[in-house]
Amino acid sequence: RFGGGVAAQTRILTDSHLPLKIRPEEFYQVRRKPEEMSRKELVRYVDNLRMAGLPYNWHNVRIYRKASAAVLSIIFTVIALPVGLVVPVRGGVPLGVGFSMVFTLVFWSAFSLCLSLGYSGLIPAIAAAWAAQLAFLTLGLGMLLMVRRPRLI
Repeated sequence: RFGGGVAAQTRILTDSHLPLKIRPEEFYQVRRKPEEMSRKELVRYVDNLRMAGLPYNWHNVRIYRKASAAVLSIIFTVIALPVGLVVPVRGGVPLGVGFSMVFTLVFWSAFSLCLSLGYSGLIPAIAAAWAAQLAFLTLGLGMLLMVRRPRLI
């Protein structure tokens, strides 16, 4: 007990029961960071944040970002095919590398912009994670359809 800002009385408790709703085992559980969670764990975490009335946009975007990041290799392959079919064999390597650097820079900028808009809540989480992927997949398919006469080695 305290009185006037100082300890007025102390008592040593040897065996007492406290009205805690948490079991002692739960104190030893390590809580994982949201970046380390699986999709299922992250969905549960976002639901808990939403029910508690806490901000959850950032984590909600990350749920969809995990799935959209898995598709990046397919999208870059679809973009690389028309570039590889059109660029000439002689002297085409620097041109191909230049195209790939420009596409990567533009894609990453668009992807980061969409994610930032989603994190702030200006666009829905699913749109934030997939808008750049869909735009560049459409661009790649359009470029692939426009290839008239592919270069064959």
